Amino acid sequence: MKRIASVLNPNKIVCALLLVFISSYFGVFAGTKGLFVLSIFIGVILLAFHFFGLVKSYRMAFSFLWIALFVYLLISSLFNFSQAVNYIVLFAVGGLVLFIRFDKSDFIFVFKIISLISIVLAASIIWQAYLPDSFYSFAKYWFYHSTQYENVFYQGVLSGQMSGIFCEVSYSAFFLSLGCGYAASNLFFKKRIVLNAFLLSLFYFAILLTGKRSFLLIVPGVLIVAFLLSCFKNLTRGKLITVFVLATVLIFATPLILDSTLSILTDGTGTIQLSSREIIWNLAIQSFVKKPLFGVGINSFDLVFNSSGIRSSYYSFAGAHNAYLQILCETGIIGFLLYFCFIGAAIISIIKTLFQCENRNDKEGAMLQTSSLICLLFSMAYGLTGNPLHQPQQLMTIFILISISLGVSALNKNRRTMVA
Repeated sequence: MKRIASVLNPNKIVCALLLVFISSYFGVFAGTKGLFVLSIFIGVILLAFHFFGLVKSYRMAFSFLWIALFVYLLISSLFNFSQAVNYIVLFAVGGLVLFIRFDKSDFIFVFKIISLISIVLAASIIWQAYLPDSFYSFAKYWFYHSTQYENVFYQGVLSGQMSGIFCEVSYSAFFLSLGCGYAASNLFFKKRIVLNAFLLSLFYFAILLTGKRSFLLIVPGVLIVAFLLSCFKNLTRGKLITVFVLATVLIFATPLILDSTLSILTDGTGTIQLSSREIIWNLAIQSFVKKPLFGVGINSFDLVFNSSGIRSSYYSFAGAHNAYLQILCETGIIGFLLYFCFIGAAIISIIKTLFQCENRNDKEGAMLQTSSLICLLFSMAYGLTGNPLHQPQQLMTIFILISISLGVSALNKNRRTMVA
């Protein structure tokens, strides 16, 4: 009975729905219409849970920033409501998630399922790379919707980029980075060292097979920053030796690191390969210069792109391949400042609560905050070349990560109040 009650727990139901959303990169929910329907369904469930008191609500630490941003996005959507409505609905659902009071068991459940899905995804990518015939026989049935199979086949066979059970390589690499973040956090806190070292290696190898150069650089870079952050806060002799050895290795390995980085960025051609992104970036900058204060309207860059004549065919989702430029182009300088003050406040809150957890020897809370911080930094770094603030599953993932950080922070405050 306890197991049934745990499964039927409203918080766990919300977590399960969110996990379905962020892992739905195949089938009908991989498309814009399917995701819109799923967003509305989850939104209705969340509203019902809030209304009937099935989930506990609380005022989050920087609720004013989210409310101000949401109101601004609503106003911005009036420039092109038909194009913006999907974004507004998704952002509203993300807000409902932020105001739910989860507990640590919910957050651990989310990260464990993400890790499990990452294992399956990594295994499927390796299967695709080394046993392609049997994989594509399976893929014909798995990717039954629209042109998903054709896209996966083209990327895998002709471009050498493996996506596994998801129908797009960028999202496969993004999701695997979440698995890397959780495994690395467990390693930082010395939990199941052999298992998590293996998982981290497995996920990174799978990222290598996706061919996504950005994540090949982002993952080790962010992990080094996170490790150094943890070292400087609670410096021990062992950590000091580790930092010294790491610094020494980095100094002597600098020529090799630079050569490897250049090789990744240039894709072996000798010049940096941006996949024509510089053309799209210039388009976003030009659009911002024309309307610097309020922008062209949230989620309206695709209209700018399609009217530019860069491509002869129509793109339903083009994206600026730079989250910062796209937000600047669509919402102007006011929206840009509101959006990144909100995310910046979340990151500061995570770091602050992480240090508080470490000072009180709350390893579980510190591990959750470290996982959230690493994964959120992955997302923000990917924003330099990708669309994490416009791709629905990625944006919802960011809301989940912020929700985890806020939840641990709230539990922290309650604990301090009880002690006082």
